[in-house]
Amino acid sequence: MLRALTLISLLSFVPLLKAQTVDTLSNLPEGTSLYAPRYTNTGQWGYVLGQNSSYRQQFAEKYYIDGQANVTSLITHLTGVVNNEDNYVEFNVYQVGENGLPSNRLGGKQVLYKNLDLSGEAMKVSFNTPIAVQDSFFVTFNVLDYLHGGFDGDTLGLMMGEDGSRSTEDLGNFGRNAIQAHNHTKEDWKDFYTQNFTPIATHFALFPIVEAEGITALASAESETRATLFPNPATDRFHLGLEVDCERMTVFDLMGEVVFEAEGAEIQNGVDVSEWPSGSYLIRLAMSDKGFVVERLVVGR
Repeated sequence: MLRALTLISLLSFVPLLKAQTVDTLSNLPEGTSLYAPRYTNTGQWGYVLGQNSSYRQQFAEKYYIDGQANVTSLITHLTGVVNNEDNYVEFNVYQVGENGLPSNRLGGKQVLYKNLDLSGEAMKVSFNTPIAVQDSFFVTFNVLDYLHGGFDGDTLGLMMGEDGSRSTEDLGNFGRNAIQAHNHTKEDWKDFYTQNFTPIATHFALFPIVEAEGITALASAESETRATLFPNPATDRFHLGLEVDCERMTVFDLMGEVVFEAEGAEIQNGVDVSEWPSGSYLIRLAMSDKGFVVERLVVGR
């Protein structure tokens, strides 16, 4: 409570209303059984979602949310065997591209094979810092490049819902789940249902845990000016678009701590956020007319 009161004081009594919700998202109907199908044709080996003879590397499931949130962790279900315990996999969060497939990686975490639960039971992976997302995003399981050796005896698989657990209505959602084919020059993403020669109507066992924290009534009554922060979400740098000049910027995290301060002249070419942890920030801008505005910025990787 002390931190919240301090934040309100620092913002000159800007009215704040915080409401935090934490939810685990799933595209699968409740009660759906999970399984991990393998390739069985002659000359093929491995899991459909995992290390296999087609050298698929990464597997993605798309989620939609209302507005902004932070992905703090995810629940997954894995199976398989390992021989090289110091190899590792990645769990990632991606933006959704214009083509409906994964585009920019926002963040993730590497996990050693020896720390994986391969029993098929739920395993939680917590990200080191929350990963900011907006409107839609992917979570992925990445077995990396196992084509060139060092993985003898390793066969990992991600589980999925039983065939038919993805509704007929959703089959037209291109990129609802996707796979990354082996490619050294780019991340070669394909729609799982229509482009992977494996038309299984399913959702992947990748269930993100998201934390949504709404902050409303951020504008001060002292000034009618609004600030535009772009890009927002930001990854490396953001800029201001203002009707009047800003004399000073103060940035707070959502715990009320000051994380950045600068005079107006110092921010004319934008603000470098490349070292800021992913998450949401409050930007307080003292204006030349002696009023101020407060805007919200999301930093994502």
